[in-house]
Amino acid sequence: MLVRKADPAKNKAEQFRCKPCNALKSRIHRITSKDISLNGYNLIQGEDRKELYKKAQGLFDEKLSKVISESVLASTIKRKTDMMITGGKYAALSQIKEDLENVNPTKLNNILANAERMMCPVTREELILVPEYEVRFKDEHIDQTTESRKIEGEQDVKRAKVIKAKLEQFGGEEEKKKKQEKDVPLTEAQAKRIQKHVEKFEELKLAATSILIMAEAPEHGDFAPKAIIEKLRASIAGVDAWSEEAGKIMKARAATKSALKDLFAACKDKAAAVESNKFALRTCIDAAQ
Repeated sequence: MLVRKADPAKNKAEQFRCKPCNALKSRIHRITSKDISLNGYNLIQGEDRKELYKKAQGLFDEKLSKVISESVLASTIKRKTDMMITGGKYAALSQIKEDLENVNPTKLNNILANAERMMCPVTREELILVPEYEVRFKDEHIDQTTESRKIEGEQDVKRAKVIKAKLEQFGGEEEKKKKQEKDVPLTEAQAKRIQKHVEKFEELKLAATSILIMAEAPEHGDFAPKAIIEKLRASIAGVDAWSEEAGKIMKARAATKSALKDLFAACKDKAAAVESNKFALRTCIDAAQ
């Protein structure tokens, strides 16, 4: 790109392309119009396009196509993303009513109807969440064009189909093997091991259930998180399911090798889930006392 000196009469400088750049522009247009993978050339702007023109001077056909392709993949598209962050602070319910009752009753009604509430563990005063909003702007850089993403996406789909087919084949073979397995009688050691786990789980369930009863008591209701309570119930249900499966095997006094392997492998995880959730809930209750 060449720039003439400023024209005093027009009070501006005139710009024009030199002959080599004009010729290069024509060659680029011919190549990009034929090759769909180079459509991202139009997204190259500013300094990136100047750099491309410098590299491509004197290049033709395949060499020029290669340079354009490299520039397309290295081009950066900048886009701005708005990120809304919501939050707020808890305030005394009595104070909120006093501040908004005569000033903005509609806002007060909406807050009372929709905002979260909690009990202050120190003053025992009811608190309510007053919402606040914040917007942040984040710049993202994408080092690929739409076309290159499309090509990679198609390749990913093909790979996913191949992986899915292999998994289905493998899963089918595993299922077939399980069906072909025959029940074998339990040994005395296996039966004792199962019985030992069943007794251990019964003790664990009893301890976990007592913690649940404490958490649901009125004096602890404000301090026992519902999420932890639900997790503990789910882990107890998992132990019940294990015990039910173990009971079936003990009654039949026989099972397949894979069934026994799965049963013993699940013991540790089931017990750990109950223990961790029980400990978390007990910690919350102790902190409130």
